[in-house]
Amino acid sequence: MTVLDGARPGTIRLSHALAVMIRPAGIAIPAYGEHEELPLDLHALRLLEALATGGAVDPDEPLLRSLQERGLVVARTSDPDDPAPAPVEPAGQTVQPTDALVLASPALLSVGPHGFGFVDHAGTCSAALSATELVAASAFVVARPLRAAVQVQAELLGDDALLPRDLRALATRLRDAGVLLPYDSSHPDHAKRARSTQTLQEAVRRRAEVNAEFERLEAEHDAAGVPTDAVRIIGAHTSWSAAPSSLGMVLAAAKAHDGGALTTAYDVRPRLAWDADRLAAAASGPPAVLLFSNYIWSSPTNLANSALAKQLNPHHVTIHGGPNTPKYRGDVEDWFAANPHVDIAVHGEGEATFPELLAALRGHIGDGPPDLSPLEAVPGLSFRLGDRVITTEGRDRIADLDTIPSPVLTGLFDGFIPAGGDGSGLILETNRGCPYGCTFCDWGSATLSRVRKFDLDRVFAELEWCAKHHLGVGLADANFGIFERDVAIAEKIAELKATYGYPKVVGNNYAKNTVKHLSRIIEIFTDAGITAEGKMSMQTFDEGTLTTIRRKNIKVEKYHDLSVEFRRNALPMSVDIMMGLPGATVESFRNDLQSCIDRDLRAVVHSTQLLMNSPMNDPEYREANGITARPGEEVRETSTFTRGEWEHMRRLRMGFWMFENFGVLRQVATYTRSVTGRREVDLYDRLVEDVAADPERWPLLTVVLQVLPPIMVPPVSWGRFIDEVRRYLVEVVGLEDDDRLETVLRVQLALLPARDRELPEVVELPHDWAAFHAQVRELREAGRHADWHEAVTPLGDLPPARFPVADPLESCQRNLGRSYVLLAEDSAWDLDSPVSRPRQALVDDAEEVA
Repeated sequence: MTVLDGARPGTIRLSHALAVMIRPAGIAIPAYGEHEELPLDLHALRLLEALATGGAVDPDEPLLRSLQERGLVVARTSDPDDPAPAPVEPAGQTVQPTDALVLASPALLSVGPHGFGFVDHAGTCSAALSATELVAASAFVVARPLRAAVQVQAELLGDDALLPRDLRALATRLRDAGVLLPYDSSHPDHAKRARSTQTLQEAVRRRAEVNAEFERLEAEHDAAGVPTDAVRIIGAHTSWSAAPSSLGMVLAAAKAHDGGALTTAYDVRPRLAWDADRLAAAASGPPAVLLFSNYIWSSPTNLANSALAKQLNPHHVTIHGGPNTPKYRGDVEDWFAANPHVDIAVHGEGEATFPELLAALRGHIGDGPPDLSPLEAVPGLSFRLGDRVITTEGRDRIADLDTIPSPVLTGLFDGFIPAGGDGSGLILETNRGCPYGCTFCDWGSATLSRVRKFDLDRVFAELEWCAKHHLGVGLADANFGIFERDVAIAEKIAELKATYGYPKVVGNNYAKNTVKHLSRIIEIFTDAGITAEGKMSMQTFDEGTLTTIRRKNIKVEKYHDLSVEFRRNALPMSVDIMMGLPGATVESFRNDLQSCIDRDLRAVVHSTQLLMNSPMNDPEYREANGITARPGEEVRETSTFTRGEWEHMRRLRMGFWMFENFGVLRQVATYTRSVTGRREVDLYDRLVEDVAADPERWPLLTVVLQVLPPIMVPPVSWGRFIDEVRRYLVEVVGLEDDDRLETVLRVQLALLPARDRELPEVVELPHDWAAFHAQVRELREAGRHADWHEAVTPLGDLPPARFPVADPLESCQRNLGRSYVLLAEDSAWDLDSPVSRPRQALVDDAEEVA
C-alpha cells in the first residue's frame, strides 16, 4: 500500500526532500534520480502550497501520484522546519517600468508553510512567495524591463495576473532581497546568457551558410560535367558543424582509386552535410549508393535514414561501416535481420574495401534491384544476397596510410569552412592503431596492432587548415604522446594558436603505457592557452580485473610520480576509471576510487558499455565472464558482480562525482579520516547508502545526489546542507561537535559556489586548515597513502588562522546551472583556496552550444 491509498485529506504532506526549480523553461519539480522533471502550472503550485501549509488536498489529484512515484509525499507525522523570511531593508527607490531585471536561474526553492523560499548561501530565507507570486516572478527568468514583465506575467497567469502596481511591489521586494538583479551585460552570469542566445543565433546563421556553400559546390560540380549514367555516391552525414572524418577518408580513397577510374562510373557528390529534408529529396531520385558511418551516437539516425532511403527507392544500395557496424558472426546475422534496409556492412578499414566494392559493382546498379553477387570476391564485408547474409574473408590493415588521400587537403571538406568558429571542429588522425588489447575497447577494430603513422608534413598541413578556418581539433590517436614526434605536434598546435587564435581546445587520448612525453605536451598546451588536461587512462588499479580485461598498465608508482609533477607545476590532471568491468567487484571499485583520492587525482568515472566490435563482445568472452548485456548497453552484471551490486556501485559513483570530484564534501572526508582512520571512499559509500535508505532523514543530501547532477546549483542553500552534514557526522559517524568540526565545516561551506557569494572572502577559523591540508598532501606525496592520518599533526593542535577564498574563474556565475556531464572535464567547480587542486576554466558557452 502506498501513502496515498486510502489517505484522508490532511493526512499527507510534502517530503522534506522536495525542492521546486525555476529555470528559463518555467517552474518544475526537478528530475529526481531516474524520474524526469515535472512541469508545474499555477494549479499544481497551489496544490503544493496547500500540502505545505497542512491544507486538505484531494488524494486523487494526478500530481500526487507523480509525487508519490518520486517519493516526495509522505504520511503527515511532522512538518518541515521552515523559518520565516528574514526582514529585508529597502535597497533604494521602487523599481521603475524601464528597469531591466533578471532572475538568476536555474535555482532550487524550498517549499514550506511560508511559501516558496529563496534561501541564501548561509541558509537564511531572503524571500518567500505564494504560488501566484512565483509564477509572476518567473517572468524575469529572461532579462526584461518591468514594463515587459507585466505583459508576460499576465499571459502566464490569465485572470490571476497581478496588477501592475502589485508586480512592481513584488519586483522591488525581490530586488531588495537580492533575488532579482539589475541586468548588466558585463556581469558574468548575464553575459553567459547573452552569449548562449547569440551563439544559437550564430549557429543558425552558420548552418545556413554551410548549406548554401554545399549547394554552390554541387552546382559547380554539375557544371563541370558528370557522366549521364554515373551512379551517385551520397555520404549521408547529418551534422553541419563537424566534418565526417571517416566518410571523408573513404570517399577520398574512392575518388583516387586506380588513377580515378571509378569517377566515370560513379558521381561522388560534394555535399557532406545533410538535413532530413535534403537527404529525403536526394533519396527520392534514381538509384544511388548511400554511405553511412556508424558510431554509438550516430547509429540510430543512420539506420532511420537508411530505412527511409530504401522506402523512397528500393533500388538504392545502402552501405554501413564504422565501429558500431557489427563484425561478430551472430551479431551480423541479427543486425541484418533487424535492419532489412541494409545491403552491405564494411568491416575494418573502409578506405581499402570501399573502392574495391565499387569496382566490383560497376555496371550492377541500375533501375532494377542491384546485383550484389560480385561482392563475394571482395574481402572485408558482409552483404545481403537473396535471403542469405554472406561474409567474405578478412582484410589486412593498410600498411602505408599516406596512400589514402587527405579529404582535408583535397578539398572534400571545403563546404564546412563557413561552420568555422567556436563549437565546430574536425577529428584528425596523426597515427592509426593501438598496441594494446583491452577487451572493453574497440579503437576502429585496430587494437593489438602496429601503430602506423601519417606523414608529419601532412599532419601539420591538416592542422593548419583547421586553425586557419577556425575549426576546433580533436586527435583520434589511441595513445597521443606515445611517440617523441607527438611533442612536435603539440608545439605545432601551439604555434597555430599563436598565429590564428585556434584551436582553443584540443581533444585527445593520452598514451597509456608511457609517461615520457606527457608532462611536456600538457605544459605546451597550457602555456599556449589551449584547454587541455593531463588525463591518464588507468581504468582500474585492480590486478585481477586488469588480467580479466587483458590490459597492461604502467606501474602505479609512475602515475603517482606524474601526478606529483603535475601538481607541483600547477597543471590539472585526472584519471579515467571504469565502473562495471568484468572481473571487478564492489570492493575493487571502492579501492579504485580510493587510489585516486590517495593521489589527489580527479577521477572521471565511466560506466562500462559493451561496444559492438570490442573483444568483450566476443561470444566466448561473454560466456566466460557472465556478460548478459547486449551491444550498446551498460554492463550491469558479470560473473563477479550482481545487478544489485552494480546499482550499489552506480550510487557510489554519483556520490564520488559530487562529494569528491566537485568538492562538495572533500574537506569533510579528509577530516573524518584524520579522526576515525576510515578511508574517504568508505565515508562516501556509507553516506550514499544511508541517504538511499532514509531520504526523509537526509533531505538535502538526497537533493545533492539525485537532483543536482543535471543542474549543479546549490541544494536550496549550501548553509542548510552543511547543517545537515554536521548532524550526520555527529549522529551517525560519531564525531565530536567541537571547534575542529566547526573548522572543517566552515571551510567546506566557504568552498561551495553560489550566486549570492561576495568574493573574495576571508574566513576566520578556530584551527589552521590550510596548514593541516598541506601536511596531508606532503605525506601522500611521500607515499603514505594508507597511514597518513597516523602521522599528521592533529587539527586541534593547530592555531587559529584566516582562510582566503576567491573565484578567479567565476565559477559562481559561469558554471552554476551546467550539467555535471558538461562539467565532468572541468577542473574548477569549487572555489579557489589554499587547498584547491590545480584548475582551469571550462571553455566559454559559445564553444559549447554550437
